[in-house]
Amino acid sequence: MDTTVLVNKLKVVFEAISKEGVILDCVALSPAYPDFSSSSYILKVSSPSWQAFSPGQKIRTITSKLFALLGSSELEMIDSVRVYDNKQSLIDDSEINEGKAYPAKNLLDGLAIL
Repeated sequence: MDTTVLVNKLKVVFEAISKEGVILDCVALSPAYPDFSSSSYILKVSSPSWQAFSPGQKIRTITSKLFALLGSSELEMIDSVRVYDNKQSLIDDSEINEGKAYPAKNLLDGLAIL
């Protein structure tokens, strides 16, 4: 499956999450295995409104929507989900773990939910 299709479907997922009152400030995909696979991603999500929630609560919020709104081919492309309390933490983690070669690009740019 083309990554563009995945990104468009993820936008629908995060529009649904934002309608539930969750403030999202960044959603990004990073290669899960950059040297081995071009179709497996880490989904990274930051929300300042989640600071009081446990990581498990954050993950459940996201994964319940992913499983409800994505098909199996899209889900197979998401290797893992990481959650952050703010956009800068997501960006910092991306630079540390994936390096400058894989910068975090906000998938929410241009959407009304920012």
